[in-house]
Amino acid sequence: MNRIARGIGANVFAQVSTVATQLLSVPLLLAAWGPDRYGTWLMLLTVAAYLGLLEFGFTGVAMNRMIMNVAAGKVEPAAVSYQSALALILGVGVVLLVAAIPVGIGLAVPVASWAGMAAAEVLPAGLMIVVQVVAQMLVMLLCGVFQAEQRYAESTVWTNAARLVEFTLVAVMAMFLKAGFTALLTMMAATRLVLVLVMYVRVHSFATWAQFGLGLASRKDLREMLLPAIAMLAFPFGNALNLQGIVLLAGTMFGPAAVAVFSAMRTLARIPYQLAQLVNLALAPEIGRLYGEGKTTALRSLYRRATAGCVTLAVLSSGALYVTGDLISRYWTHGKLMPAHPDYGWLLLAAVVNSLWYTGSLMFTSTNNHTRYSLLYLGSNAAGLLIAYLAGRVLGSSAIALGVLATEVVLFLALLPRIRGFARSGIAAATPSP
Repeated sequence: MNRIARGIGANVFAQVSTVATQLLSVPLLLAAWGPDRYGTWLMLLTVAAYLGLLEFGFTGVAMNRMIMNVAAGKVEPAAVSYQSALALILGVGVVLLVAAIPVGIGLAVPVASWAGMAAAEVLPAGLMIVVQVVAQMLVMLLCGVFQAEQRYAESTVWTNAARLVEFTLVAVMAMFLKAGFTALLTMMAATRLVLVLVMYVRVHSFATWAQFGLGLASRKDLREMLLPAIAMLAFPFGNALNLQGIVLLAGTMFGPAAVAVFSAMRTLARIPYQLAQLVNLALAPEIGRLYGEGKTTALRSLYRRATAGCVTLAVLSSGALYVTGDLISRYWTHGKLMPAHPDYGWLLLAAVVNSLWYTGSLMFTSTNNHTRYSLLYLGSNAAGLLIAYLAGRVLGSSAIALGVLATEVVLFLALLPRIRGFARSGIAAATPSP
């Protein structure tokens, strides 16, 4: 329980950081750029998010294997998974850097016109996006080592402190130095490389099995991870559809100004989700550890308590945000971006529905038992995006929020039988993956 308490404390810092940066980014960057250019920046960040999917889910699977194997006293297999994932990430980085050169040159003119930058800036901007993406992959792998060594709280503090530094530099450079997108992307890449170096130095001090190198990298280990990795890839793809895809759809159908309004509403409406994550994110490594140790009864108790806490947080915070939404937006955006109804209510309801099923999903994803669930998750997010698109011609921009709610409802209904099973018995036959 002490580890969970420390993890929740670290998550408080993480969520305060997340909420602060999201709340502040809207008025600050809106004032610096205006709705159209701010919308373009959001879409550039979306490109980086999509490129982050190209590690093909292996990092998440390797992280689970490291946690479960270290819990079971199997340090050597954990080291093999670590170096195998490291080899894959470095290989992906090389491919992306090589591919960025012809793409950056061949598409320079149309990209420059779309992003509002000089054609000569497109290639360096693209390269910086790639560096940023690869550095983030390495950060996530190192977080797996921290979690395997029961240091989840520390890794959370490091990554979120870096996020605060990154956001502060973006705001200062955009508002006071009038920096362009290329300079901002370069700064973000440099910040994440520094984070990788700092985290590796810390890992070197407490996890002798997770040293830098490729000598233990194994094709056999990668083959064993292939199926769960492909399944794991469905989650970032589903998240991309739900978070970034819906932004691109709103921008395509209704323009950058609609993206700014929707993003502001969703930022507020995701606060209940982020509060629930204070609990859920701290649970994920504990679920993997208990599963590796074969403690099924403890998993059941953990699930029940966490679900009850998350639902309570979501209901109370959503109700408060619904009542105060207009007041918050009036001060937050100086009245420029006010909540639209019923859109805002649908987004808050989506956060409540999410709290009903999300903790149960960790029982799959933290133990590499997620293959079937991954297909359901991806399909539900695709369905939500399709609903938003089809309803857009009838409901206008309100259809975007309806699509977000539809995704959560489909997932809850589909997982309901398993959710009841978790409440009764936890995960049966708790045997760690090899």
